[in-house]
Amino acid sequence: MQREFSLVLATIGRYQEVEAFLRSLENQTYRAFSVILVDQNADAALLAPLIERSPLKILRITSPKGLSRARNAGLSHCHGDVVCFPDDDCQFPPDLLERVNLAYERTGADVLVGRQLDMHDNNGSVPPTQTGQLLMRFLRRGKSEESLESLCWNAPSSVLFFSRKAVACTGSFDESMGVGAGTPWGSGEETDYLIRACLQGCVCVRCLDLCVHHPSVDLGHLCHSKARAYGRGRSYLIRKHRLGRIFALLNIIFPLLKAVYFLPHIEIARYYLYLAWGRLEGYFLPADTGHQQ
Repeated sequence: MQREFSLVLATIGRYQEVEAFLRSLENQTYRAFSVILVDQNADAALLAPLIERSPLKILRITSPKGLSRARNAGLSHCHGDVVCFPDDDCQFPPDLLERVNLAYERTGADVLVGRQLDMHDNNGSVPPTQTGQLLMRFLRRGKSEESLESLCWNAPSSVLFFSRKAVACTGSFDESMGVGAGTPWGSGEETDYLIRACLQGCVCVRCLDLCVHHPSVDLGHLCHSKARAYGRGRSYLIRKHRLGRIFALLNIIFPLLKAVYFLPHIEIARYYLYLAWGRLEGYFLPADTGHQQ
């Protein structure tokens, strides 16, 4: 069965990265897809040259700032059998969409979860026998083959593929979460969406051969306010889904241990300290806090 893909690409402040991503789409061996480009740039003409010269089927729309708002705007224009949310600085290997289509045939899943690799890592493929591991079907019942930690830490939005059924029963992204939301909760929106899909009964399967390339993050140069926002978002996610105080405590302790480990690299250690601080803040801040800290 040939499935139609809808790719929701939210972007702001990037040109060369978007150009490289669109070029990676031009090289896809699987052609049944369209791009919904959600442009949040103040200058509407910034990306116009890319769209005009691209041979791809691209629909450009706009939305208020905020990653979750952009994705919700894109969702309203999705008509594909499979919906995904690539980052504007990632790149797809040439056979990725073909692999995703085959994985749906093989697994019968509602949601597929791939893995993210460094941009220069070309060793992403694994034998098919290692794919199809059940990710998580009964979150609150504890009946999962993978730990909740694995779910929360290894499912970035660029490697998530949702069937039309999964999108229909999950609904929209939580616009109080994510980059640009204007709240303290600066991350976790994609994990929240995945958890909600699982709670609706969607079958989620991790396929290790579905690899997306993404630039590595230099933690030593990451803004400390971002680290705190990311941390608060994680704790808000834990509270929202009632994952328990022990899990919340572990999520605070883990970056503290990482900070100790990276003490010889003081900037990286400082990042993990701010991350732990943010997670501690996020656990105690009122859930309806509506301004950026």
